[in-house]
Amino acid sequence: MGNKTYSPPRPHATTLEVLKGSVSKPIETVSNKPDSKGQIVKVSLVKEGSGIIGLENAADNQEWAGIFNHILKTARVATFLGEQLREKGETVDPDCILNTILVSHAGRRQYDEATWYPSVVPDASQKVEAGDTAITLNLLSHARIPPIIIESVKAHGIGATYPVSQMDTWEKILPAYADFRVSQHVMSLQERFDDLERRGVTAGRFTQNHLNILKEWAFEVERKIFSKLQIEPEHITDRSLSAPWWERYLRRLYINDAEKKIFTSISRFYRGPKRKKVNASMITREFSASWWKTYVENLYEAQQEKSYESAKEKSNKKGIGVKRAIAFFKKLDEKTDVPYL
Repeated sequence: MGNKTYSPPRPHATTLEVLKGSVSKPIETVSNKPDSKGQIVKVSLVKEGSGIIGLENAADNQEWAGIFNHILKTARVATFLGEQLREKGETVDPDCILNTILVSHAGRRQYDEATWYPSVVPDASQKVEAGDTAITLNLLSHARIPPIIIESVKAHGIGATYPVSQMDTWEKILPAYADFRVSQHVMSLQERFDDLERRGVTAGRFTQNHLNILKEWAFEVERKIFSKLQIEPEHITDRSLSAPWWERYLRRLYINDAEKKIFTSISRFYRGPKRKKVNASMITREFSASWWKTYVENLYEAQQEKSYESAKEKSNKKGIGVKRAIAFFKKLDEKTDVPYL
């Protein structure tokens, strides 16, 4: 690997393929989700695979935009640190780190749906007991994912199913550390662990003892990382780290899969001579501020209410959404020697 010409990190087609899945048509069920507990809700459920990307239903696209955002921002932080450490002479592969993070939450939707909608999810109790990392690893076992990435994903179970003593490479350390710096926004470790204690322990995803182990490890590794760099942990923020090209590209095509239906939903509220400012919260049920909401509103106005799919459906042969992204990265993969693939 050291003899190869260095190439900046980017996603690979096999990685993105893992995040696809088969999703059901919307069904009604009683929700166990904290913000809608006891209510009758209409949801789509993943039937096979990950179901994180390639979502063509507007409500489904919105629902899982949060975990997708978490994945992308975590990857942004970790690859930035990886490249900084590499410049300081550390042996680290930012490309491997990026693609590890992209698949590290592949099983999260299956886990969350088993927790939120146990009456309609097959084997819900087994999935909840196994946990999202185990579900992710099962999905990866059926894909063409390199062993080094699978091992680094296993490290996502640090302190529970993966020994702290085996966190011995940057390819394991940086994805885990970055995961503890990002929720929907980049935050300090203290803020993140306060958040995990409020939500994670209450929801049963962590025990307090496990969280204490993770917190001790995270602060120790933070000191190790930044002792090698000429920046402080506080330097790592949403604003200080601009989104790399691959992140902007994936966000655009994530929306693109449901763009036509999203725009159709928005347009229902804006017919007639008096137009209001676009408000994506009117698309589906309750909506909090998020990157998805802002992105959709700006896109709708910038494209003058016409979706990319509508404008190109007659002439575009490259496909739309995630299929287009996978095809693009596959072409790059065919032209580039990736050491660990």
